[in-house]
Amino acid sequence: MDRPVIHLICNAHLDPVWQWRWEEGCAETLATFRTAVELLQEDRGFKFNHNESVLYRWVEEHDPALFEEIRALVREGRWAVIGGWDLQPDLNLPGLESLYRHMETGRAYFRERFGVAPRVACNFDSFGHPAGLPQLLRQGGYELYVFMRPMPEELHLPDHLFRWRGVDGSEIPALRVPVGFYHSDRDDLEEKIARTVELALELGRDVPLFWGLGDHGGGATREDLERIRRWKEREGRVRIEHSTLEDYLDSVKAAAGAAPLFEGGLQRCMTGCYTSLSRLKRAAGESLGLLVQAESLRTAAWRDLGLPFPGEELEEAWRDHLFNDFHDILPGSGTEEVERDALALYGKAEHLARRARMGAASAWARAGKGRKNTLPLALFNGVPHLPGTPVEVEFMVDYRPLPAG
Repeated sequence: MDRPVIHLICNAHLDPVWQWRWEEGCAETLATFRTAVELLQEDRGFKFNHNESVLYRWVEEHDPALFEEIRALVREGRWAVIGGWDLQPDLNLPGLESLYRHMETGRAYFRERFGVAPRVACNFDSFGHPAGLPQLLRQGGYELYVFMRPMPEELHLPDHLFRWRGVDGSEIPALRVPVGFYHSDRDDLEEKIARTVELALELGRDVPLFWGLGDHGGGATREDLERIRRWKEREGRVRIEHSTLEDYLDSVKAAAGAAPLFEGGLQRCMTGCYTSLSRLKRAAGESLGLLVQAESLRTAAWRDLGLPFPGEELEEAWRDHLFNDFHDILPGSGTEEVERDALALYGKAEHLARRARMGAASAWARAGKGRKNTLPLALFNGVPHLPGTPVEVEFMVDYRPLPAG
């Protein structure tokens, strides 16, 4: 019988913002990715994993040479692009369109820049996972979903590897990080390896171990790589291998198909976040509605009137909106500076969307045939059905308002 494999999944949990602003998150991304490249060049057996397209965009913009080194390592199969989403958003507050955009924006970027399409989605640190998510993941082509929260003391699950069934009946294999967190600390890797070995022997199947300094970046260290090397030399009951999430998925497909079933949402934790910073939460809903409306109107104006579609401007607005969905922004677990930056970013996205919307309104007004010396009034329906709703219009009686009295 083959020995179980401990799949060493090295990553570096990188919150773009949390107790810091995005500039610091960007700087730490550059430092962490540079360290990972150096270690991969020193150790041919080592593999590194990382997700979130927003971080790769920062590297591409601020260190193009490092970006090309990463692309070469991806082609070699030693740097694994995992997850494939734009970032790890909150999953309870954003609308469905936002969640879809996180998935598709990230995957489109990774297809274009790296020629890869991850099959394993991961939101390690999000504060809950709604029961509608399995349907979205399946429709997106994913084969496994990896998360950490809620923790075992917050939600009992039949196994760390299980079949997750959503509200529509869609199922996807899901994995809750089995030992510890999605990262390791400076002094706990050997203890995590020991616990993971015992779990693999108990279950008789492969088990992943997530390691690498994280939250504010860091990733692998030479000291931990040496600890792993020594463990591999003396451990004969299991195989310990540097690996990727896709490798782990391929090794447990049979076990995943026969895993116990869990139905409904994976909830809940950090509940206090969902009652804080109401300005951010209101702004998120308003921003999403405005973006969908502006995009719909410009699409209709392009189709019916030949008005050029502002693809770059709306793409930028969407990326700004999606950034604020991050699980330490929208729920309200960041600092006051993080809130201030997020509100400013919503303002920028709103400006871009309103400008696009005004372009469509002007084009439709020009296309209308009104009587001479009249003021045109154009009504737009931005939803895919015919609602019955009152319309309020503020209208001056003259181009120069009449004086009082």
